[in-house]
Amino acid sequence: MAEHYGIYDYKSLNFKKLGVFVFGLGDNSRLKKKISGMRVDLDTIIMAGILDRLSLLLYSFSNSKSKPKYISDILLAKEDKEKKIKGYVSGKEFEKRRDEILKRIGENNG
Repeated sequence: MAEHYGIYDYKSLNFKKLGVFVFGLGDNSRLKKKISGMRVDLDTIIMAGILDRLSLLLYSFSNSKSKPKYISDILLAKEDKEKKIKGYVSGKEFEKRRDEILKRIGENNG
């Protein structure tokens, strides 16, 4: 917003006006990429796809046993967020939580 419109204090705008400004931003703006869940712009993804296909073509003509990694897969992957693994201290605690989940599933299906 600051780069494109010169707006540094976006909180001073009302929600509707802010939405209009965001809609007018380019697809390679940080805000649009954040909203769409993309880490890089479309041109970069296309170039990575071309490189991946070229690498795969070269791999098919070689005797290498290790398949090349796809750069486009790395770029398109969602941000790596560590999954929180929850452990249970006792079997009773696990069974209690399992019963809560099963009850919630039963309510949603019934």
